[in-house]
This record gives sequence, C-alpha cells and structure tokens, in this order.
Amino acid sequence: GYKCIMKGSNPVQIRKGILDGAEAGCKYLESISEKVTTKDDITKIATLFAEGDTELGEIIADAFTLVGKDGVITVKETDVPDVKAQLSRGIILESGIFNCNFPIEKGGRLKLEKALLLIYNQKLEHFQTLVPTLELALAKHKPLVIIAEDFSPNITVTFAINNEAIIGIKCVTVKVPSDKDFDRDILKDLAFTFGGKVFGDESCGKRYNKIDETYFGIVPEIILTKTEMACLHGDSDLILEKISEIKNEIDLTTDIDTKKRLQDRLTRLETNIAIISIDGTDQEESKKKKELIYSVIENTKIAMEEGLVPGGGLAFIRCTDAINELTPISDDHRLGMKILTNSLSAPFNKILENGQENAVAILHKLQNYHIILATI
Repeated sequence: GYKCIMKGSNPVQIRKGILDGAEAGCKYLESISEKVTTKDDITKIATLFAEGDTELGEIIADAFTLVGKDGVITVKETDVPDVKAQLSRGIILESGIFNCNFPIEKGGRLKLEKALLLIYNQKLEHFQTLVPTLELALAKHKPLVIIAEDFSPNITVTFAINNEAIIGIKCVTVKVPSDKDFDRDILKDLAFTFGGKVFGDESCGKRYNKIDETYFGIVPEIILTKTEMACLHGDSDLILEKISEIKNEIDLTTDIDTKKRLQDRLTRLETNIAIISIDGTDQEESKKKKELIYSVIENTKIAMEEGLVPGGGLAFIRCTDAINELTPISDDHRLGMKILTNSLSAPFNKILENGQENAVAILHKLQNYHIILATI
C-alpha cells in the first residue's frame, strides 16, 4: 500500500477500500458463526481450548452454567487433589485496577486474599493523605485496596516509581465506576458488608490523620482485572443483614425510581461467583494449571459471545469471497480491497507453509467441499 501511495495512488480511496472490505468481511463472519448456547456446546469448546482435557472442559462448563457468560469465575488453590466448580457470592464493581505497585498475574488478573479495603467518597489529591492508611496496612501485613472517586497525578506517579512509603505494601487503587447512573449507596453497602466505613461520610468525618482500623473492611477474597472488581463475601452475616434491609426498603417504597435503584443494589449484593478449586500442593504445577484455566475461561467466553467460525485461517479465506463481491468505485478503492484480501490469506498460507504443504493445492481441495466448523 505504501509503495502504491508513493507512486501516486490516492490514500483516502485505498483506506476506504480496506474499511469497506473489513465491514463486508465482519458481516460475513457473523453470518457463518455458530452460536454456543447449550452446556454441551460449552463443554466441547472448553475442552478444545483446554488442550483436549475433557474433565477440565466439563468443570469450566459447570462454572459457566452457574454464573452465565457474563459472570465471574475464579480459581482457588486447595490441598485437595480434586478439581471442581462451586458457587459463592460477591459484590461486583464495573471498575478495575487503576494503579498497582506489584506485578499482576498473566492475563491482567489479580487475586488478593484477606485484603484490607478502604473507601473514600472523594478525589484523593495528595499522596501524604494516604500515609496514615499505608502505615496501618503495613502494620497489619495485609494487601490494601483503596477505592476513591479519582486519584491525582501526584498519587499516580508515586505508585509508578514505587516510592519508599509504599515499599513492603501490596497496594491497589480503584476508581469509583464512572457511570452516571452508579448509585453511591453501593459504596456504603460494600464498606458495611466487610466491616468498614466510607471515609468522608457525614458520620465519619474528613480528617485523614484520624483514620483508624474501624474504617477498614477485610475482604476474604478480591478478584481484580483492568475493568472489574469482585469482592467475595460467601453470604456472611453482615451481607445477609444488608440484603434483608434492602428487601424491606423495596417492599415499603412506592416510588418506581427508588425501587429500581434499590433493586440494582440488591442484585449487586447477590451476584453469583463461580470458584474452580485446584490442587495447590505443587506450586509450579498449580501455576501452570491456573494460567491454562484462565486462558480457557477467556477463550470460551469469547466463543459464547461471538460464536465459532472455521479455524486454521480458513474463515479469513472465506471472507475474501464476500469482499470480492463488492463493487469498487475506483482503481484505488479496488487496491485497498486487494490489500485486505491478501492480508486475510496470510495466516492460512503461513500455517500450511510451516507444515510444508502446498497452500494453493490445499485451498483448491477445500473449495470443492462443504466446509463445516473446523474448531469442534
């Protein structure tokens, strides 16, 4: 493409050809994708991604059956050799890791156990305001999760350079979800559930040097990604008390908007979370197992959302037919489409080249057959 532009081709028309071709190709892929809906479908796909491990495929399918394709699934190490999926409860926030001063697991996932939780209902401007909090966390020898409306560049930079004040502390910061419909009372629910308070509330005051242990919640398990935070509570007495309180409020209110807001809070408190337990006696093996399971979960979730298409680069090859059916509006528009079709053929050709096969001959054979999904 660059060479053609240097020789005088119109870059705008080339770009349009690529974009029009991509749109046609995406529509074609959607039309041939096979939906993954039943538990048997999920088991087959999970088994495929699990390198043929049927047992693991079935367990991951069980987990998705418990929580649905949008649910949270986590892996827990135990001293029991059996691998199994079981149900727990937790609270989900649609906001994830903002800053973290220690390495994150492969795949961008982070799990903390018995973590301290401190929630602010305001923006944190100066790192010095966090020092009392960090000192308390250091004394407790526990990881710390801080939730706030926002964090200033001063705090962000301090985390980035691993300032001496936070050495020895596993600390993660999370922003309050930016959705304008997010109910701030959910922060109070979160704090109450784990035995803490929201700093800055009228009842708690706003003097940072007055922070003590009563502000901290303790969460048995927190799972974080870049976009989400799940706090597992396992139906503790406090959460059951809060659920009962909100249900009572729902029954008493007659205002539709208030009822809807309360129902959203209740739904968050009763979120199902699937836990897959694995043998953690061998750390090296359990680490590999966890990485495999998380990879299978992510790939299976994508398949459930978008469906399945032929593998081995074949789906891209078939896209080229849809692109070639477009009517070009100029030679340069046609050139853009051609650049795209050549790119789409590359994965298929490379796979066969690596296998020392003739790509042209193989493609000719495939075109003489009705191609079924190659991924199952």
